[in-house]
Amino acid sequence: MKNSTEFEQSKDYLEDLLLLHGVPKNLALLLFELLSYVNKDNQIVINAFIKKELAEKAKISKGTIDNALTKLKDSGLLERLDRGVYIPHSTLLKVPKLIKGNAVSFKVTYSKNKKEIEPI
Repeated sequence: MKNSTEFEQSKDYLEDLLLLHGVPKNLALLLFELLSYVNKDNQIVINAFIKKELAEKAKISKGTIDNALTKLKDSGLLERLDRGVYIPHSTLLKVPKLIKGNAVSFKVTYSKNKKEIEPI
């Protein structure tokens, strides 16, 4: 997931997910770039070098990345396993399909005091 065309193909999907999770949609590019670091175990390992790369790619500061990671974790879009190790929400793992031209969707279920978002 490296070029702007791929980002444009997934931008609306990512922005919608961010908004539904209460996170500013301007983090879509950072989230897109983060997904390029998902390993075979569906984990994202973030260290100082990765943060520097992300800052350059998303044109933001490393401090903004730290704040964004906290927001993404608090919203449930990322689950923190350990220091610097995250698992993306299952809906985020659909982005590569979207880039390949496939349709993707997710379901939002509302119940008393709760909103659940899951892939279909």
